Amino acid sequence: MANETVESWNNELERLRDLLATHNQLERKSQQIRQRLFDENRKVAELSEALQQEEEDVHKLLGLSWSNLVHTLLRNKEERLATEQEEAAAAALKLQNAKKTVADLEKQQADILSAMAESVGAEAAYHALLQQKEQFIRGGTSEESNKLGELDEQLRLLRSEEKELREANNVCTRLVGALSQAGDKLESAKNWGTYDMLGGGFLSTAMKHSRIDEAQDSVYEAQYLLKELRSELSDLKRTTDIEVNLSDRAQFADYFFDGFIVDWIIQDKIKSSIGEVDDQLSQAVALNQALTRQVEACVSQQQTVIQQRKAIIEQFA
Repeated sequence: MANETVESWNNELERLRDLLATHNQLERKSQQIRQRLFDENRKVAELSEALQQEEEDVHKLLGLSWSNLVHTLLRNKEERLATEQEEAAAAALKLQNAKKTVADLEKQQADILSAMAESVGAEAAYHALLQQKEQFIRGGTSEESNKLGELDEQLRLLRSEEKELREANNVCTRLVGALSQAGDKLESAKNWGTYDMLGGGFLSTAMKHSRIDEAQDSVYEAQYLLKELRSELSDLKRTTDIEVNLSDRAQFADYFFDGFIVDWIIQDKIKSSIGEVDDQLSQAVALNQALTRQVEACVSQQQTVIQQRKAIIEQFA
């Protein structure tokens, strides 16, 4: 009896898979037709406008208008009228063809949507039957049941790792932003400092110190984020072998503050600070990219495990 039930499930799953494959194929066609309809309707609108303009040109030549008078005096009214009428006829033909194309596409779309209606609910039915079959397998002591348990544990660990990776990567992204902003403000301070040294006056001095203050705020934020990132990576070290090459100079911000707190900030201090920020930024960017790759790899591994689980359930007989 159990074998007959499993065989019945497998037959129904195969039928639903075929139905879903057809549905997905129709969905792709429907999307293509929607795009073509959008393009053709826009074309119809443009051609309608062009035809209206051509008809107005013909009307001007036939009626009492300045255009009629000019071409009459130039003795080319008939020639000009023939040209305008020919252009109007061509525009009308193009518009007619475009409208026919729209009508054909709308009919194709209606036929596809009608065909897709036959598979409404197929995906839900497929997953429900697959879940029912999975519960049946788990209720036994087969090799497949044990394998499903192992894959469930792998999936749990991978999802936990992905969560930690994303948290670390979010912090790292914010760190990159803070360091980038600090670098930009320091570059601006350097430029104002150069102008100040050339006798820029009170404005250049004020702008230089303003940019330094803004850079200092960004460095404070970067310092906080760097500590948070180290904490995230410390947790992550339990579940990943990612290489962490971020500098160990956790107190690098002190380097800035020693030079920025005093009133007389010389130009070479600013330049040295820019070098330090650039060094930290390059390392943070490299780590950000590595974490992004790790997230993508983790997601890919999860999909592999999910497909393995699905294959075990589908192929169980």
